[in-house]
Amino acid sequence: MTKHLIGGILLLLGLTCSSFASEGESLFKANCSACHSVGKGKVVGPDLLGATKRHNDAWLQKWIASSTTLINSGDPVAVKLFKDNNEFPMPDAPISADDIKKVIEYLHSTQDGVKPTVALHTGMGEHGHIVANPVTHFTLQQTHGNMVENFGFTGFILLFISLLATMIVFAFFMWARTKAEARRFQ
Repeated sequence: MTKHLIGGILLLLGLTCSSFASEGESLFKANCSACHSVGKGKVVGPDLLGATKRHNDAWLQKWIASSTTLINSGDPVAVKLFKDNNEFPMPDAPISADDIKKVIEYLHSTQDGVKPTVALHTGMGEHGHIVANPVTHFTLQQTHGNMVENFGFTGFILLFISLLATMIVFAFFMWARTKAEARRFQ
């Protein structure tokens, strides 16, 4: 029973999240939006509005999969992009080639002046800074700010839902324990 309740809560949470955005947009938000925006200006990496007009899909696929490989191959566009962004390498995408295609399709959908309505707030700018690290390439350090600023509104809502689900599961276990103890003393 408990496994079904927990599974149901996780399924409901997953369905709710996926209904708010397309798969490509979800992948973008999960893997790219900490460093990139679409139509909201430069974050760490460049704004990606118009990226599919500046580069073809095959090139974007290679760039997202491993920008370092493309730079090291001497690709002039990759080298220029690397230099234009303070020689700060983009980490290799931790997603499959099919998922990269979905992200590229999402970028195509934003190019005709249709911009995403929510940008992930990274807590950077006046609230934090980037520290170069030769081992991990970079780390984000938060210096101050409140929870909504650090996680963004969506993160705050998901945290609230997670806490609520935890409280429901805890209440269920307490109820079940009380019932079991009542049966034992009858």
